[in-house]
Amino acid sequence: EASSNFSLEKKNISNEVIDFFSKLECINNILQLKKFIEWSLFMLCDNNEKLITKENLSNLIKSFLGDKKEFSNNDLIMNLKLKEAREDFEKKYLIFNLEKYNNNISKMSENIGMERTALYRKLKLMKIRVD
Repeated sequence: EASSNFSLEKKNISNEVIDFFSKLECINNILQLKKFIEWSLFMLCDNNEKLITKENLSNLIKSFLGDKKEFSNNDLIMNLKLKEAREDFEKKYLIFNLEKYNNNISKMSENIGMERTALYRKLKLMKIRVD
């Protein structure tokens, strides 16, 4: 469903990833689980592999949360107010993609589906430096 909604290449999910999702204590309902899976799929869309593995997912989470944070209830975006969570996610998402596209704003804007000028404004608003 997420692949179709976002026009992404369909990927399979390994059994270990399904097991991982089923054991997450921070996910309180099916909507949160759906959003987390959609986010994972979206962030791994450029991955050439057809199968999402626990290793892919772990690397994604570590790069997103940073090496110093542990994957625990206190550190997750799901525990914030919606506005704070959105801002936190957007900032981390933009920083992650800046690194992914080596600060190439044109390529980044094309791949994340945001106009280049709007992306520059968002980066400036969020005080994210582009080198």
